[in-house]
Amino acid sequence: MVPNKSKKILSLVTLILLGLAFPTYLLCHSFARPSESHLKEDSWLEKSNIVFYQKDKTVLTALKKELSQQKIPTLYLDFQSSDGQRLASRFDVDKAETIVMCRDGAITQECYTVEQDGTITLNQEVIEKASH
Repeated sequence: MVPNKSKKILSLVTLILLGLAFPTYLLCHSFARPSESHLKEDSWLEKSNIVFYQKDKTVLTALKKELSQQKIPTLYLDFQSSDGQRLASRFDVDKAETIVMCRDGAITQECYTVEQDGTITLNQEVIEKASH
């Protein structure tokens, strides 16, 4: 038989462990991959953009500036990250600098950069499509 004081200590330790375990579980399972969980929702297929990028942050910064003026949900993914590779394979994206546009269930993808005179810039035609 366990003394009363030991039972109280054991109960207290159990409650503390449960108090730590539950929030940890929620953090690990609910928020670990918000980008992927949002993509499973049908609303994402109605109107959204998924931007894959690689090292050149200058072009990405310009793209974010252009797209942030619109109210279309846009997800930015490093093409070489594990999440980027997983979603790239899901949408058959074979290179960075690709934007996947989901509109009313239709999914299209295009390269959002163009090279002019040795300089890589944004493809304004694609940006216009992604903005509407």
